Amino acid sequence: MTRSQIVKQTNQKICGLSKGIFSDEYWNGIKPITDYLNESEHGFYLNNTTYKHDANGIPFRKEWVYISESTKNPINVLVIASGAGSVVDPLSKYDVIAYAS
Repeated sequence: MTRSQIVKQTNQKICGLSKGIFSDEYWNGIKPITDYLNESEHGFYLNNTTYKHDANGIPFRKEWVYISESTKNPINVLVIASGAGSVVDPLSKYDVIAYAS
């Protein structure tokens, strides 16, 4: 497969895997996406995770970066859990987006 075919296939697969608002402490909302990437024939691996904080130091987003080096140019998948909770605890509820590029 070409790089663009892998990106398209990955986006089609992960697009609908985590719909809705989640409220758990274990990031179960991203589990279907990470399971797919971990089991993918394209060799995705977790490269980095990061929390983004507001000016007061409160985390409002968590990001996971997956990489596949199965092609000449690496393929990146960014998974983002964005806070949808309260002002005091934005990540008490979250929604998920993910895309390959």
